[in-house]
Amino acid sequence: MNTSMVSPNHPQHKAPRSPAALFRSITLQEWVSVAVMAAAMGVAYWAWTLVYDILKEPLLKPLGIKRGLDGFWLLAPVFFGYMVRKPSIALFGSLVSAGVEGIITQWGMSALVYGLLQGLGAELVFMLFFYRKWNFAVLMLAASMAAIFSFGYDFFSQEQDNLSITFNTLQLLIFVVSSWIFAAGLSHFLGKRLLKTGLLDGFLIAQDR
Repeated sequence: MNTSMVSPNHPQHKAPRSPAALFRSITLQEWVSVAVMAAAMGVAYWAWTLVYDILKEPLLKPLGIKRGLDGFWLLAPVFFGYMVRKPSIALFGSLVSAGVEGIITQWGMSALVYGLLQGLGAELVFMLFFYRKWNFAVLMLAASMAAIFSFGYDFFSQEQDNLSITFNTLQLLIFVVSSWIFAAGLSHFLGKRLLKTGLLDGFLIAQDR
């Protein structure tokens, strides 16, 4: 694995084409950058938990949209995958964010399980496109798969199978739509905005210019 502090994947360079070559091209700079940003996102996850707790009883539960804010917790795998565009980065970013969130919230180690599943869901979609397609539709699909993996874990671990098929289907649909807004939409927005500042020039997202 390349450990150079100067990324060979600056937009002036041509990116490796195969997933294996892309993985080998991950630099130390990219690992460290993602780790630092993902840790900050873990703190944002904690802040979002506070927002969720405030809105849950008076608004989300009465309207039957408890999953309406859950898409934000899928931001890490979609955003970091979109930014770096190399295998394992979506999973790595998801695990780091979840780990930090688990430390500073009541979720503890269970947060890592969600981070693992959500990261795998997004990573699977990026892999299906060989880490070559990064349009908004792919981000939506990655967010959707992360939501499905996360919801599947809840379904079996929290005995949601005791609830009606209609209720579970509705909640999954709300979760998926939420993931389009908060994970896919926010990733796309942040990526484009940060790209204009030059902060992401060392990552493959800079090829979108």
